[in-house]
Amino acid sequence: YQRRVHGLESFGHVTYLSQFGRRIHRLCDWTLVQWPQLYPVDPQQQYIGNIVSEEATYTKLTLSEDRENFVLVTGGDEGFDEFMETIDSSAFVNIVKSLGNTHIKVHVGLGTYRPHNILKHGGSGFSMSFIVEPSELIKAINKANLIVGHLNPGNLKMALNSRARLIIVPNPKLSDGFQHQELASTLDEFHFLITSSCDDLIECMRNMNLDNLLTFPPDQGLLQKILYYEIGQLVPKKK
Repeated sequence: YQRRVHGLESFGHVTYLSQFGRRIHRLCDWTLVQWPQLYPVDPQQQYIGNIVSEEATYTKLTLSEDRENFVLVTGGDEGFDEFMETIDSSAFVNIVKSLGNTHIKVHVGLGTYRPHNILKHGGSGFSMSFIVEPSELIKAINKANLIVGHLNPGNLKMALNSRARLIIVPNPKLSDGFQHQELASTLDEFHFLITSSCDDLIECMRNMNLDNLLTFPPDQGLLQKILYYEIGQLVPKKK
């Protein structure tokens, strides 16, 4: 039996291979990509799904009953001070309250700006808390009525799979900021989420229609597909 090596490209790369993907590509028998836009770059690259298709029909997004009346705002693990300053305003809090929420959970990450005006703008019966532990963030992603802010591709995929309502604000100052913007814009085009910049966030939320969001398609057995590739049922062995 001849061993083979397969590389699986990140969900976060839509139109170009990651640095890891470009480096490992030459060492692999096959590089497996998850977006059709990445296929085919060359004969060694194979598209295995599972993401989206312009021909597919997607169902309307409906929140599960275990979602709670709070909004999660996150600057991502790296921190996003400009975003935190934007949400620390009466305009943002009023929109949150108009959606029936009574609490905001704040994930600052490594940022230095900690919102301090939210409670003042929220008034009686409105509350706020900070998220520090990664486990708390994961729990909030799966329970929030609405998620606003920056998420890395892994947490974004988890939020989409949990059928969360998302307003993604990519952080342009990150080294891979273009990747995040491209991913969010592509998902916005398919109505799986809403994306905005910090400057446009308040106006975007005033005019948004969350009822237009669609359900992200579930994973279609990526591990099983990789195993199929390995035993040669879907892809012929390289000569």
